[in-house]
Amino acid sequence: MAGISGSPRGQFDPGSPFLVALARANPHLFWTAARDGRTEYFNQPWTDYTGMSSEKSVGEGWQAAIHPDDLPRWLAWWGSAMPDGWSDEIEIRLRAADGNYGWFLGRMAPVQGDDGEIERWIVSFTDIDEIKRGQEASARLAAIVESSQDAIISMSLYGMIDSWNAAAERLYGYSADEIIGRPIDMLIPTNRQYEEVKILERLRRGERIEHFESMRVAKDGRFIDVSLTISPVRDCSGQVIGASKTARDITERKRSEEELRAAKDAAEEANRAKDRFLAMLSHELRTPLTPILATVSYLERLPDLAAELREEIVSIRRQVEVESRLIDDLLDVTRITRGKVNLRLESCNVHTSLRSALEVCQDAIEGKRLDVSLSLNAREHLVQADPARLQQIFWNLVQNAVKFTPEGGGIQLRSWNPGPRRIAVEVLDTGVGIAAEALPRIFNAFEQADPSDERRQGGLGLGLTITRSLVELHGGVITARSAGPNEGSVFTVEFDTFNAVEAERPPDPPPVEAQVNGLKILLVEDNPDTLRAITRLLRLSGFLVETATTVASAIKVTALQRFDLVVSDIGLPDGTGLDFMRHVRKRYGLRGIAFSGYGSDEDVRASKEAGFEHHLTKPVKIDQLVGLILRVAS
Repeated sequence: MAGISGSPRGQFDPGSPFLVALARANPHLFWTAARDGRTEYFNQPWTDYTGMSSEKSVGEGWQAAIHPDDLPRWLAWWGSAMPDGWSDEIEIRLRAADGNYGWFLGRMAPVQGDDGEIERWIVSFTDIDEIKRGQEASARLAAIVESSQDAIISMSLYGMIDSWNAAAERLYGYSADEIIGRPIDMLIPTNRQYEEVKILERLRRGERIEHFESMRVAKDGRFIDVSLTISPVRDCSGQVIGASKTARDITERKRSEEELRAAKDAAEEANRAKDRFLAMLSHELRTPLTPILATVSYLERLPDLAAELREEIVSIRRQVEVESRLIDDLLDVTRITRGKVNLRLESCNVHTSLRSALEVCQDAIEGKRLDVSLSLNAREHLVQADPARLQQIFWNLVQNAVKFTPEGGGIQLRSWNPGPRRIAVEVLDTGVGIAAEALPRIFNAFEQADPSDERRQGGLGLGLTITRSLVELHGGVITARSAGPNEGSVFTVEFDTFNAVEAERPPDPPPVEAQVNGLKILLVEDNPDTLRAITRLLRLSGFLVETATTVASAIKVTALQRFDLVVSDIGLPDGTGLDFMRHVRKRYGLRGIAFSGYGSDEDVRASKEAGFEHHLTKPVKIDQLVGLILRVAS
């Protein structure tokens, strides 16, 4: 060492050309220290990195470059190495000129004289920051992989397993020793092996596959539903060299989905069964009502009927109509709750609908000697609505007022425009009123204001529920208020109006007799009581009527005679009225009206598709039937 420096023994000469050249050629940071540890020289890379000149670093200045947390460890290492010349490595952080710290590998080597004694030390620092940070990142990644709840597997592009985390062992049952180096195919059911071929093809193209749902097989033979995310693994040149697979167990989710699907299917089937039951119940309840209603309607028309008997017959008719309404309410609430109410919107006059609702309830109003007043002051009274449903809304409200108003009481119908393009209608009564605690429930299905009240008027408690639903389907609002028991009730409905020029009033139709004269009708009905009663009523109205009870007999009659119109039941012993209507429509161009105990939207649609002009639901009111016959035949 002395010979190289050309300096006296034991004296270090940093100006030695050899050492200067060595220092410049060495990319590592290094310094030299005397035998006792005093630093003597720091090279240029040290100065460049730390920003500390060699002069400033000499002595103990260099300690400022070592991370405070690493300095005690460094001093202990340095102190333990000096006595016997033992050399080792240490990883420490050095502060750069910009204040950031980087990792370095420190090494210390003794310089011995000719006598073998240590004369000084050379300490070098190799930059390992990227390696260290890479190791830290790898360690963090390894910890994340190992602690992940998802199975994480890496494999080669040939499908051989390279790594296997703890979650993979829990999911599939294989330990890492059992599975690493073996083909991924052993986890894939035989009937899904084709999937892996396609996956490997996509990986080789560098594609990432996300949330791919498949099935895998565990060590014990169990099949597991999994969601896979597969990413290509690339080398430093960007070449795809393998794949990383993340598998999440979705068996429970799949089971829940299957149970939910099964429950949904069961619920839908239950709904369909309920619909079939209600449709059948409706049919079975309506069918016997038809001859009763037809018979009492016939008796009402007899001119020499005793007054007291006529009153009883009117009562019977009214009760049959109430029974029919209850059946309609049951079906309506079912349709509404299932969203199966289809509105046929057109321009409707609210005042006309109100008057029609009053006419329908006229018998009940007269029976209770109620005082009814109209104050229809709305100047804008045209709305976009389904005319039948709009009338049903007002009919329900008027009927409700009639039902809960005692004899001699009063009902008032009012309309006004609370604002531009808005109409309000109120139905006020002097009836039993509504208790404050019952008001919030008044529109709930099957609710009665006071179920224990002896004055209950019967019914299913569906009328107001249906009314609210129909109002809201039209974009309207309905409210109820009452000052309390025996203080009457007020129901208010509001709709949007629109500007339109009302059509001119059509001319009065000719007398019914003039229209009926000569019209020949074929009535097809298999229930003998209904057939007899409807036939008698139609003939009493002036129509020429022929009858048939089966599809075959109806076809035979139409082949022998000419008819203006067909009125046919749907359910017949040897087929359906739909079959018959399709036949006569195609062959003779006959028009028809269907009537049936089935009245769902699907039933009406099927009738229209078969060629019927209208579909009436039993029990059929004779005035309605006559009106439709005249309209269709005109």
